[in-house]
Amino acid sequence: MNSWFRYFLGRSLMQRRGRFVLSAAAVALAVTLVTALGVISLGVRGKLGAELRQYGANMIVARQDGLPIDPDLADGIRSISPAVKDATAQLYGAAVINGRSVEIIGMEPVRMTGCRLEGIAPSGENDLMVGANLRGVLKVCPGDRVRFAGHPAEHRVSALFEKGSDEDNAVVMTIEGARRLLGIAGSSVVLLNTDTARLTQVSDLIHARWPSLEVRTLRQVAVAEERILEKIQLLMLLVTAVVLFSAAVALMSTMTATVIERMEEIGLMKAIGATPADIRRFFMSEAAFAGLAGSVGGCIAGILAAEAVSLAAFGSFVSVHVLVLPGSLLLGVGIAVLATALPVRDAMKTVPAQILRGE
Repeated sequence: MNSWFRYFLGRSLMQRRGRFVLSAAAVALAVTLVTALGVISLGVRGKLGAELRQYGANMIVARQDGLPIDPDLADGIRSISPAVKDATAQLYGAAVINGRSVEIIGMEPVRMTGCRLEGIAPSGENDLMVGANLRGVLKVCPGDRVRFAGHPAEHRVSALFEKGSDEDNAVVMTIEGARRLLGIAGSSVVLLNTDTARLTQVSDLIHARWPSLEVRTLRQVAVAEERILEKIQLLMLLVTAVVLFSAAVALMSTMTATVIERMEEIGLMKAIGATPADIRRFFMSEAAFAGLAGSVGGCIAGILAAEAVSLAAFGSFVSVHVLVLPGSLLLGVGIAVLATALPVRDAMKTVPAQILRGE
């Protein structure tokens, strides 16, 4: 590196700290927003998908002959493809309680969500919760003990629940409790929540491996999930484009003003033998330093902002994709360099003698 290059670059960074900070701040603002949007956009599919899974599966697997699905077969269905994001087994049957036949639904305890509870969710095999529509019929309250006809063991009513669906007419138990009550070792169905873009692929895999199984796809749930995710990602893409354009314009204005103020310096560089390529490299290096400084700060701020948004919206942190950090750094440096290129190119058209004479 030429001595004049080092001299002018060091002098510029030291004496124009205000301009340097302003340029770095403009880059930092753009990188902060782009990084935050990038982290959220890449992680929102999994987060939002987890939220949508609470409203039901988009694929139901059952045996064509109506017989129960063995636990080993249910485990095989769960692991049929990486596109299966979530899976749960449920058991359906009927039993008599207080002289009335009621529907029994057995499910995994962690799946007993998405409803309003009066009490606590069942945790043991002898716990159950009663649907809101059965409360008056069975005349039970949380804490009551009930017996099913033909079964000596008492069951505790741990809660009353209301979901606003047909399940309000049923009694919900843990799947192990329902298996013991109904005398069934397996499950009636396996509910899958699958990547909406690969529903057909997963269905074909299940049919090919287990021809005796019937697969029903809930297209409404799948299509609704995909549309929501597409719209959110499109919105984030548009916001990112607007942010980048605004940052580039603001930074170009700052750099143009800087170049105009330093015309005499450019003329002096030319007078002492600097070529146009050397001068462009000088200004690009200065812009790259500002872009790098702003990018580092913007990356940190963007990640923190994305994590705060994810924590507020989903109650958990979002994972940071491995390409976000290098992509944001390159983006910040690229914006700074490109915003400097145009005013420097125009400055190269001036004649050194005219600049030094103040013309």
